[in-house]
Amino acid sequence: MSVKQTYTLTRPNTGVDWYPIPEKFHKLRGKYEKSGKRLILSKVISEDGLKMTTVALFDSYESRFDFNEEDVAQEFFNARDIYCIENNITASAANEEVDD
Repeated sequence: MSVKQTYTLTRPNTGVDWYPIPEKFHKLRGKYEKSGKRLILSKVISEDGLKMTTVALFDSYESRFDFNEEDVAQEFFNARDIYCIENNITASAANEEVDD
């Protein structure tokens, strides 16, 4: 069963930048996308520019877990979370099973 993950960031105003995605994380995402384990379905910024929502599809819970446990991913998530806290950006995540 595939897993759809929706991740939303909400910033207080458009003067606060989104956390930049480092090249190492882009490469990790590419590795999972090329192997068919993860696919970005959409990445949308709201009309007012305050919300960014990314929807990804993992081929299984195992792939989602493995991706999130990668050292590069953990490093990115930790740095992003600290940046978000320091800049009053809130985050929400939801996962749901979807039929293949």
